[in-house]
Amino acid sequence: MNLLIKENKVPAILVFNIAFFFILFLIDINTREGFGNRKAIGTLVFKKNQVHRKFDSQVVWSVIDSNGFLSNKDSIRTEALSDATIKLNDGTEIQINENSMVFLDLSGFGGTTLDFKEGSFKVTRSKDSSFFRSNLTIKSKDGSVEVGNSDVHVEKTAKQNLSVFVEKGTATVIQENGKSRKIQEHEQAELAAKGEISVKKVPLKLSIPPDQHRIISLVNSSAVNFEWQNTPHHSSYKIQVSRRPDFSSILHSVSVNGNKTQLPLIDGTYYWRVVSVNSQSGREDSSETRKLVVLKNSAPVPHSPEEGSTITVGKEKSEVEFDWSKADLAQKYKLEISESPEFSGKIIVKDADSHMISVRDLKPGNYFWRVTGSSGLADIPDRKSRAQRFSVVASTDEQRVKTDTELKAAGTPDPKSQPDPGLKSQLKEVPKGHVTGKEPEKTPQNKSNTPDKMLTPEEWKRIEDQKRADAEKNKFQEKRKSQEERIKDEQKRFQEFLKL
Repeated sequence: MNLLIKENKVPAILVFNIAFFFILFLIDINTREGFGNRKAIGTLVFKKNQVHRKFDSQVVWSVIDSNGFLSNKDSIRTEALSDATIKLNDGTEIQINENSMVFLDLSGFGGTTLDFKEGSFKVTRSKDSSFFRSNLTIKSKDGSVEVGNSDVHVEKTAKQNLSVFVEKGTATVIQENGKSRKIQEHEQAELAAKGEISVKKVPLKLSIPPDQHRIISLVNSSAVNFEWQNTPHHSSYKIQVSRRPDFSSILHSVSVNGNKTQLPLIDGTYYWRVVSVNSQSGREDSSETRKLVVLKNSAPVPHSPEEGSTITVGKEKSEVEFDWSKADLAQKYKLEISESPEFSGKIIVKDADSHMISVRDLKPGNYFWRVTGSSGLADIPDRKSRAQRFSVVASTDEQRVKTDTELKAAGTPDPKSQPDPGLKSQLKEVPKGHVTGKEPEKTPQNKSNTPDKMLTPEEWKRIEDQKRADAEKNKFQEKRKSQEERIKDEQKRFQEFLKL
């Protein structure tokens, strides 16, 4: 009997736990986007592709946009082929590479702490060497790295060892047992899982492009110049370019007799290094690894309203929907509407965070519209779309009401209140034998006198424009609905996870 009671308790406890955590999940997912009263400790100044943030008090990751504020104990995660640049309030820059995750902690008295989970990133502190700025500590499960006003690269190697390269200044690597070792400029240290620290001087030095450099291109491909320093005992070099920081696959491997070359690169993120065989030791030496980002700064393309289209507005539909293609680097957009093709005089300006927006109360008339995409970064110029022409007309009912009002204001009798002058003659011409309420049989003669009503080209165009406007509205509503369904999908996946 006791065994049966125990067996029944186990499922009951499991069900209770599942329900409890699911309720917490629902509460969290409905409040995850609000920054609230949190104190901002920095800003996400640049991102490419998917970058997520998780507040310390929540369990769900959410997308963070460029220029978004960061708070204490936030976790930042980048996906594949993604990049992120964080600037803290003390001037520290943290450039996070793809497939990486860091935890920001400014609550301690020892200064800023970065809890390094996976991937790789670079910390730049030499630009602002303030005396009052505290040290930065990079923590990992195998040890930690203390950084002053220096620039360092940190990554997890293929063996999950902590690797540190000092580009400028110095850094101190500390083992779990408290032993430490100072790393000088252009040295690389590796902290093994057993706590051993190995340090070596990097013999080959790279010149240009600098690390984390961004090349802004208006075309599909850019010619990139690479250069490095000539080093004793190295006569020939090989430059290697990869899409992956660990060089598991190499895109370009080019032998060069000198110390410079040029390679064509399309839009994307690249990692590059130089290797050379030492003529004295016979070993292959390698430079540090640098990251390079080629960005295509495309302009948004206007979609709707289409060129030369006519939009009908009225009481039931008073909005005009504007839609354009997403620009690769744009984080916000500015819509401009003008009656002039040169956009002179009065201009209607609307700001948008996405690639669509609705504008109310546009008066009937001819307009031109264009949109400007902005990245919010000083080194990336804004791109403006071409201008498109469209017209706004009032619906047929409103046009009729307006006509009646104008007639009354002018003292002209309403034509609808006057008797039809042809009505009397038509009554006299009623065929014999016609019964009231019965349609008379049409003859070839009266067919010509009562022709069927035909729609004018303007009426046909108005009908087609209305259909097009309704289609655009449905498209806009479907996109909004898909955003609402995203939360439901997350809830469903969580339920399925709990069932495992």
